[in-house]
Amino acid sequence: MQRTQTIEFAVTRDRDKGSITRIGRTGILQPKINFSGDTVKWYNDKSKKKQLNNDK
Repeated sequence: MQRTQTIEFAVTRDRDKGSITRIGRTGILQPKINFSGDTVKWYNDKSKKKQLNNDK
């Protein structure tokens, strides 16, 4: 589920007439933050190190 949404509007006007020629809108969705403040669990690559040492 998306948590934060940022929306911006832009309007383009004609210089001579002053009329609005185009209206644009953009949105940025930011995902919910799941970080709980605990330590980060890293991938254990001991098996890859063993494999590299056995190939030598």
